Amino acid sequence: MAKIRDELQHRSAGIFLWVVLVVVMLNKAYDQGKSAASMLQRLKEIPRDLHDIFAQLLPKDQEDSDECVALLAWVLFPTRPLSQTELCDAIRYICFTTDTDLDQDIHTTQDTTYRYLLNCSRGLVELTKANPSVVQFIHETVRDYLLGGNMLGERKLALCASNSPESGFQADHCHLKIAEGCLQYLVGLHRNKPWLKEPAWDSLTVYAGENWWQHAQKGKGLCSHRFSSLAMELLMHAGDLSTWVHIHDIDCSDKEFTRGKAFSSFAGMERFVKVAPPLYYAACIGVPEIILKMLALRVDINAQGGHLGTALQAAARYNHKDVVRMLLDKGADVNAQGGCYGSALLAALRFWNMDIVTMLLECGADANTQGGLEGIALCAAACAGHRDIVAILLDHGAGVNARGCGPTALQAAAQMGEYEEVRMLLEHGADVNAHSDE
Repeated sequence: MAKIRDELQHRSAGIFLWVVLVVVMLNKAYDQGKSAASMLQRLKEIPRDLHDIFAQLLPKDQEDSDECVALLAWVLFPTRPLSQTELCDAIRYICFTTDTDLDQDIHTTQDTTYRYLLNCSRGLVELTKANPSVVQFIHETVRDYLLGGNMLGERKLALCASNSPESGFQADHCHLKIAEGCLQYLVGLHRNKPWLKEPAWDSLTVYAGENWWQHAQKGKGLCSHRFSSLAMELLMHAGDLSTWVHIHDIDCSDKEFTRGKAFSSFAGMERFVKVAPPLYYAACIGVPEIILKMLALRVDINAQGGHLGTALQAAARYNHKDVVRMLLDKGADVNAQGGCYGSALLAALRFWNMDIVTMLLECGADANTQGGLEGIALCAAACAGHRDIVAILLDHGAGVNARGCGPTALQAAAQMGEYEEVRMLLEHGADVNAHSDE
């Protein structure tokens, strides 16, 4: 073994990633029962060029090369690190099986799962020593190479795996593919397993429910036909939508939420309680293609439901500018009341989405609207010190002396020490003698 160590050191030329990859290959030979002499000869045959080593580890024409690419993508771009069970199930059930396989009860041990991941990844992944352990690359230089984050990445894995550029590890394409896989798993889950209750959820169910839409958002606007079709099926089928909301309610980001409000089952009979309209959830997610498909089905664009009130309010709150514009162009009521913020304008003001505030005002939003958590629009903007928003509200007719149950806009600006705002409000006729109700 000393000769192997010396030869390894000599041939590496100080390139650590080369050593990491070659050790993987030598370990595989050792596991196959190769002698020390055979391993030394194998070492001498291994090329010194990193690209050629990756080509050997990840050959294009190997039977499970697509499976390997999928696994590495899931290790590169999860929203959180995955356990070996989650990753194994994602590859087996999501990437390379049909929906009918959801009914199959496949028993695997931790050892067989780990050996599967090692083999599929060509030894490029390992488990952390933390408890619970998660899957990671054997070294960060592997990640750098696959992402092309340095000079080693001039040739991406796409050249080894497929002639399609989408098979490379581009973040947006990978996130879209993962989103498709999660949706595929979720769609029909209610119909295939109507008895499924929270204690029976596996970790993949939870991950898919919590993260399919986050992967879609990380796809930076990419939307395939498969993704939009699966998303429509999930959101427009009452049972699937309710099951997803039961697993993960996207509407809970602005409120406390207890799992289980949307779906329960007893003796095979489903019971549904009210959830928000599908368009509302689509607006929260913010993929324009899904919105267009729903509107083509003539859904009620102003339907009330959900913590935020309407689809327009949801899109304004989450800063989905393209969706806000689309909804307005299709006839959404810009002044619809309801929800925790009161209106789309107040929802946009709450998170200081200047572009959306401007868009709503130009489309007729009432600059004097009030309600919800924010009170009066001008006072809310003044309290937060957003002089640009104060200015545009005044330009669109906001009452400079309007007040709710708190201070006037002038009093709020003065308390915050916002000199420019104070000057602006005075120029628009703010009453310096107004009394505070507080």
